[in-house]
Amino acid sequence: MVNITGICTLAPNTPSGSYPITYTICEVNPVTGIAVSPANCDSVTITVVVASTIDAVADTFPSQTPGTTVPTTVGNVTTNDTLNGVPVTASNTDVTPVTTGPLSIDATGVVTLAPNTPSGSYPITYTICEVNPVTGIAVSPANCDSVTDTIVVSNTIDAVAETTPAINGHIGGNTMSLTNNDTLNGHPVTLGTGGNVAITPVSVPAGLIFNTNTGIVTVAPNTPSGSYPITYTICEVNPVTGVPVSPANCDTVTSYVVVFTTDFTPTIDIDNVVFLTPGVTRDFVVNISEIESSASVGQIVFKIPKQQAFTITYNPTATTSDVGGGTIVNNNDWIITENSLFITVTLKPNIVIDASTFSSVGFKISRKINVPNQTWQPITATIVTGSGSDSVNDNNAYTVLVKAQ
Repeated sequence: MVNITGICTLAPNTPSGSYPITYTICEVNPVTGIAVSPANCDSVTITVVVASTIDAVADTFPSQTPGTTVPTTVGNVTTNDTLNGVPVTASNTDVTPVTTGPLSIDATGVVTLAPNTPSGSYPITYTICEVNPVTGIAVSPANCDSVTDTIVVSNTIDAVAETTPAINGHIGGNTMSLTNNDTLNGHPVTLGTGGNVAITPVSVPAGLIFNTNTGIVTVAPNTPSGSYPITYTICEVNPVTGVPVSPANCDTVTSYVVVFTTDFTPTIDIDNVVFLTPGVTRDFVVNISEIESSASVGQIVFKIPKQQAFTITYNPTATTSDVGGGTIVNNNDWIITENSLFITVTLKPNIVIDASTFSSVGFKISRKINVPNQTWQPITATIVTGSGSDSVNDNNAYTVLVKAQ
């Protein structure tokens, strides 16, 4: 607007641009101030250029922890941007949408982080441009500014000590993965191609093999019993490239692989193996001994075949036997069943035979009627292969011969 004195006034918040204004001057009598007659005038058009100062300022956002399924909203990049020193608004500026790597900025300036983004520093450059707040159209000539923001992603990595089922040292075997309870941002880590962590062994005892692609430990056969410490480090990697993130994001832990060795063997105690007349009954005791360094794992089972010339009986709750003038037995610790062929004796689930100890089961055996003299038959106790985690099979049977004489 131009007033009568020729002063041109610009309205507040005028968008940048070139604004033409036409004005006319006419001669007047300097004494009366009245326009001369005939009129003596001239007109001209001038252009007023408005140039607002726009400033896109780099933002500082907190370190981000991405989600696993949906994008994370980081913030708005226009928060500290200004137009003529005043914070910009959604009506007087516009943001050019842009996506760079895992980061995206929309037309309103909201920046989001893609799910499962590896740790690191991610730059993104954006541009804000002035627009007419009434029409929303970009001013002409364009009035823009660009700046680069850097978003820091910090994933939380946690290597947790694993307790794996014990391995039988006689035969060896594999553990479950030691990384089963390790996490990245609270979710299980993944290994191998496309995985988000890599393993670096720090200390692995001799005789154990640590597979860094799976986290599984292999125990070699004939490994002595013990608790073997394995120290390892997991470090976050980019799941696409497999390259460790920078700066490094790692955690170290020590887990223990427990190796046990068990070897059960039976023996039979009986005071006299000769049965002179039908109906003679004697006691015998089957002893199941653990001769290695570890307690039983699971239920031990042994079997006694039934005989034609002799009858074997038992009291499932017996606590003593007449063998040796009086022997303590543990029949209450065992489940005794039978069929037409075998008597099967199974250690109860809550009972353990410790290293270098034994458990005894008492029986009675009697000569049947009409059995010819000079008839020999065996009492054989055989441990079922693998029961109670027994790992040596060549000492699983013991036999005593009894005679009808």
